[in-house]
Amino acid sequence: MKKFEISDSIIHENIEEDSVIVAPHRATISALNETGNRIFEIIAEDKPVFTQIVDKIQNEYEVSREAAEADVRFFLDKLLENGLIREV
Repeated sequence: MKKFEISDSIIHENIEEDSVIVAPHRATISALNETGNRIFEIIAEDKPVFTQIVDKIQNEYEVSREAAEADVRFFLDKLLENGLIREV
């Protein structure tokens, strides 16, 4: 099963109550909501597989397995599409 990791040169910062990802190679700054920030933190901490991310989101946010899977898959797809994370 593939793991996820943060792409090189990506900067993740918490500024007051907001969280942003800076991608210098794309000259972009992306704001994250609370759940997106948590998913990004999980990836940065552990280089997890998909099911590990889903498990943590399901437990921490007390949502159904189906909802956690759908939300995590959508967010990971966006991160991959924009080169912010990669599969290893």
